[in-house]
Amino acid sequence: MVCQRRASNATPSAMTASPSRRSNGVCFRDRLILRGCAMSDPDRLKQVDALLDGLDDVLPPPHVRAQLRLAANLTQQDVADAVGVKRLAVVRWELGKSKPRRPQRDAYIHLLKRLAERFPEAAGLHEGSPTPASESRGSG
Repeated sequence: MVCQRRASNATPSAMTASPSRRSNGVCFRDRLILRGCAMSDPDRLKQVDALLDGLDDVLPPPHVRAQLRLAANLTQQDVADAVGVKRLAVVRWELGKSKPRRPQRDAYIHLLKRLAERFPEAAGLHEGSPTPASESRGSG
């Protein structure tokens, strides 16, 4: 394992020469590496869950927002009234000109999630359209 080699490859002279080393011979950087390697599977699963939970408040792309609303036969005014904003705000959100702010953002995301559950075909990405990952990080 890389973690075991890192700790065992250190020579006694190297352990005392560096000011970043502790008396036990393991530097702070190596401690972090060792801690990462010693992480148990349940800890990793918790990290993955935390990562995915962070995605709960991510808005879909603007065109998907409009598709979801249209699939439910809702007007922009209907959405604005439900979320507590003016119709122009919904227009700008669906065009990608602005993003909703809290607390309206939470209500809007909740509405979009519920619409996506009821109209999964409207929430689906169409072939050829870029995904959020390919838009922000590149396609490869």
